[in-house]
Amino acid sequence: KLERGAANMTTRMLGRLRFVDSGKDDALMKKTEQALRDRGVEPVWVSGDLKAEQVNKESIYILENFDTPPFKLLARKCRLVGPGVVLAHLQRGLPLPAAMQPVFSLAMLNVVACFTQPGPREKRDQLCERVLLMGGKVQGDFTRHVTHLIAGQVGSTKYNVARQLGIPVMLPSWVEDCWERGLDDVVYAADEGVLSHHRCPPLTGCTITVTGLDEGTRKQVSELCRKHGGVYSGELVKDTCTHLLVGSKNSTKYKYARQWGVECVTPNWLHDSVACGYCMPEKDYGVELSPSNSRRPSGPQVEGKPNEGWVQELEEYQVPASSETLFLDGCKLYFSGFTEQQLEKMYRIVNIGGGARYSDITPAVSHVVMGKQLPSELATLNQLGHCPQVVSVGWLLACCRSGTREPEERHVCLSLQLHASPLQLPLKRGRFQEEEPAGGLPSKRSFQPADGGRLLLARQEESDLLNEYGTARMPSGEGLFSGKSFSISLSFSAQDMLTATRVVQSNGGVVVESSGDYHIVPLELNGEVTPSSVQLVTTVWVERCIDSKCLLDPSSHFLFQPMPTPLSRSALGGCVLALSQFSHLEREHLLRFCNSLGAVVQDAFVFHPSRSLMASTHLVLKEPDGDKYATAMKWGIPAVYDSWLFACAKAQCIAAVDEHLVRPAKGQALVGESDISLGQEPAQKSASADSTILTGSVAAKLPEPPKPFQ
Repeated sequence: KLERGAANMTTRMLGRLRFVDSGKDDALMKKTEQALRDRGVEPVWVSGDLKAEQVNKESIYILENFDTPPFKLLARKCRLVGPGVVLAHLQRGLPLPAAMQPVFSLAMLNVVACFTQPGPREKRDQLCERVLLMGGKVQGDFTRHVTHLIAGQVGSTKYNVARQLGIPVMLPSWVEDCWERGLDDVVYAADEGVLSHHRCPPLTGCTITVTGLDEGTRKQVSELCRKHGGVYSGELVKDTCTHLLVGSKNSTKYKYARQWGVECVTPNWLHDSVACGYCMPEKDYGVELSPSNSRRPSGPQVEGKPNEGWVQELEEYQVPASSETLFLDGCKLYFSGFTEQQLEKMYRIVNIGGGARYSDITPAVSHVVMGKQLPSELATLNQLGHCPQVVSVGWLLACCRSGTREPEERHVCLSLQLHASPLQLPLKRGRFQEEEPAGGLPSKRSFQPADGGRLLLARQEESDLLNEYGTARMPSGEGLFSGKSFSISLSFSAQDMLTATRVVQSNGGVVVESSGDYHIVPLELNGEVTPSSVQLVTTVWVERCIDSKCLLDPSSHFLFQPMPTPLSRSALGGCVLALSQFSHLEREHLLRFCNSLGAVVQDAFVFHPSRSLMASTHLVLKEPDGDKYATAMKWGIPAVYDSWLFACAKAQCIAAVDEHLVRPAKGQALVGESDISLGQEPAQKSASADSTILTGSVAAKLPEPPKPFQ
């Protein structure tokens, strides 16, 4: 097969672009024109009075406004895009649309929107059309593929499902704002700065009145309504008021509210809705319930529900494609008593939640998620020198739904009377793959579990710990860090410092208060003043050194030293990445780093999206080799080194891929089609027939995907 480089392929593709001259001086068209020139591609302009016979079906036309006469002609004949699409491709490496459907921008690329009560039918139709024109998809029914629900008010069935699944609920203004801003600049709907301005407030569409509450509480209710999208009414008005906050049932308001079908709830409903960011279900706050039954929001209750019930719920649960938060950050999980199909679904939850899963029960495990109780594994647990949290599947589902680490107490399914579990470092402060030193770490205190099993130290205990492990030279032994001294950043918690101390000591190093050979810091310094005379290293460097059994050069990888800028959760928003050629530990570090930047990382390399997988936008790898690399060249998907991830982190947005492209070596021929393997998606994922998923497991001839420009 002929040698092809990614850069040359991109240049040929860009050479098919045609600017349509409308006679207007459009700033975005000029910006796009200049960006092409910067790439070495001379822009080609065609007249706005284009005739049907002059249209080249293999060209892709750029039109500044889709409300002009050329739109109707070109939309039927060829590919048609707005200037923002080309700019997004040049700036962020997003793929140019391959379908014949006109796309004005890529603001909603990878967005699957569903609507509920957005307003009149005409408005709904307009919003749907604009989502499609911005590269998104629209579904009438709320399915597991939906990434955002667009709601005109709260309380519908779709809204309640979105709340349970933790799907973002947006106002219709989100679509309108992205469209208007896209007329003059490149905008990305998934960026946190855009999302935060258009999230649906939890009281949208609610008109609230109160009874039996004092004057101060009424003022608080009025203020909360004003801030969170609701309307406060001093009177109960039929067919207008939607909720009555009841302090006393002995009132005329309460009597008529019951007759008129107004929701009668306790004041906790208002406060919990505001705290959660979603309108909570009124049935959980009914005034007829006793105070003990009027519960505050939480994950599913474990009381009264056997573990088999949670396993059944797991099988019915639809795992979201991504999460806005790393709700399992720092958790090291082992799964016991599940089928392969159940494990596959739970592994996906761990991946999007930023946790780590273990194949064996070791002292490093922090949580055991238990299905069917297996006697052999119960015996192993009882032989451990510490006590991991043993929880039901309900805890994992609760964490995924809420997007936070839920308390474990309500989901404990086995109590072990052993020592406290080992400490873990959170993601943004690194995470050690720690093995307990023989005999444990000597300590003058016993730690008592609190706050859902997590160990907390009072401020005095923290000071004592620093005195104990920070000011005295620790005994060293033979090991990787023998002869080396380490100081530890004070921005770590006392728990994390203890873990760092254990790891350094167990590998022969010593911990000092200052002036060590190395200073261990978080990946994000957050304004910390660091010593200038010592080498700064992150916890990732420590893990990699231990894994490779040698001291690595701290400058040899960007994760070995602290980030020069804070990590932005929207830096890689809209990107779907595939990682290839990395070791298990390298992959884990990069996976967590990508998640912290807002990217979705999939094991499969995908051209056509399916019901469970999104289309890949980038392939991250180490060298120009392998089936996935050859396929990326064939499909026109950027293949980049992991240095591109660092560039995105520094820029706090998707950086240009030019300087980070993985290019074939001179004279290197790419793998032929007959040598490429095509893996099929597991049966439980039910991939659609047109899905193309490259995993390298089953030998087959690679099918030809639709060419990007024809």
